[in-house]
Amino acid sequence: MVAVVNSFAISGIEGYVVKIETDTIYRQPSVSIVGLGDASVKEAKERLEASIIHVKYEFPRMKTVINLSPEDIKKSGSHFDLAIKINRN
Repeated sequence: MVAVVNSFAISGIEGYVVKIETDTIYRQPSVSIVGLGDASVKEAKERLEASIIHVKYEFPRMKTVINLSPEDIKKSGSHFDLAIKINRN
């Protein structure tokens, strides 16, 4: 894994840790998000690419795989965006 970030999610009134793992693979450039994410989580790949380009970084020319674990619990919401508020400071 290239990077691991801990986040959180809420199920009812219970909270649980979500581990966000990223890796790159030498293939055609693309982003895949796996781990039972809903539509807003799947749309994060578009926001991620736009954020990286907006701050003048080069988007990886590889396949990027993003895994949200635990894999057996549905994740929802935009707080899983990996755009992690990139800034140049």
